[in-house]
Amino acid sequence: MKHTQIRSIAIVNPLGDYGISGYTFELAEALGVNGVQVDTYVSGSSSDDFPPPMYHRRLPVLGTALIKQRDILSSSRAKKTVEDRRKPKHRSLRTRLECSAMYCRLRNAFLRLELPLYLKAKGYDVVWTQWPEMSDYGSGFWRICKLLGMHVVHTVHNVLPHEESILDRANCGKVYMAAEKLFVHSDWSRKELLRIFPALDGRVALMRHGLFSIYDRKAGARQDLRKRLGIADDQVALLFCGAIRPYKNIDSVITALKDKRCRNVVLVVSGEESSYSPASASEPLSRTRRLAEKEGVLDRIKLLPGFLKRVEMAELFEAGDAVVLPYVRGYGSGMLLLGMAFEKHILSTETGGAEEYLKSYGRYTLLRGTAGADVAQGICEFLEEGQVEMPVDTSELAWSKIARQALENLNETFR
Repeated sequence: MKHTQIRSIAIVNPLGDYGISGYTFELAEALGVNGVQVDTYVSGSSSDDFPPPMYHRRLPVLGTALIKQRDILSSSRAKKTVEDRRKPKHRSLRTRLECSAMYCRLRNAFLRLELPLYLKAKGYDVVWTQWPEMSDYGSGFWRICKLLGMHVVHTVHNVLPHEESILDRANCGKVYMAAEKLFVHSDWSRKELLRIFPALDGRVALMRHGLFSIYDRKAGARQDLRKRLGIADDQVALLFCGAIRPYKNIDSVITALKDKRCRNVVLVVSGEESSYSPASASEPLSRTRRLAEKEGVLDRIKLLPGFLKRVEMAELFEAGDAVVLPYVRGYGSGMLLLGMAFEKHILSTETGGAEEYLKSYGRYTLLRGTAGADVAQGICEFLEEGQVEMPVDTSELAWSKIARQALENLNETFR
């Protein structure tokens, strides 16, 4: 099928989060492979730890005036923000505060109109957003794009934020209602989205999250990293990575290590804690360390504080034997897809539609619950049976195929 209706897409991602940014990069490349002109508009603070894009342009311009960033629209070179250049000098504190408040109001009003008008002037057929919150542009961004005659599409990565606030449902609802097409990553998320927002029925389509391809395989990395971390050849290394947040339930994994049957298991924790109180700015994994020490298993936990670079993350997944995802709730996991990309065994709860991805994958253990005993039992099942290498089938998760199906869906919707 030739995609003659949709010729150009602007993907807008205001987050600096590596997971969503990685998804945006993969999606843009896959759409480009399918013959569509794609530009991604991302935050200036967004990670640039990606391979050079081959089939799309990546423009780190969100959050500041585009009129001041003509060179950035063709370059990733950082620039000072408008605020930095126009900061009032030699004025009283009260005057500076009044000017700052007035300036911010004028700036936000300008930005909310400038970006949609710019996208319209560039002639994009579709504006495809990746997050329902754009602090510099407001929830009216989607509506303005529609008023200007552009099709508006949105990816619902999470139906609601993991740590939901009192206003989140209303704010997400405004964005979802403004979008003409909503893509979700699982049937589970589709049902959850329509349970909370039933008026969206008819706009929601399934679009699987593809396997990450930006992480290169590296021969020899397994032995090198395990040696550096002090992991013996006969030990089994479980991986727990990324943003360490309450819903991901690392507590149960640490508790599970106390089980005598897990005495040959090592847990490698990489990332930073968030949404815990209090947090330690100087030690990103301080709570994890304290909990492991309290449970008496600190000697079997390897801590890698901070977020790893792309090459470092690839090395870590080469070194690991399984990924453990005992999530209490959620709408999916990028680590699930990364583990599958490296053909690792996955230990996961069924939360967020994980089973939909795993049932054709083969190398997995579904946890019966989220308690430490449930995780321990899952680890034991993996130790007893799961280390036999089984062939995996991930053909349905190829990005080019996913993007082609999405384009067919959009062309049908907007014909």
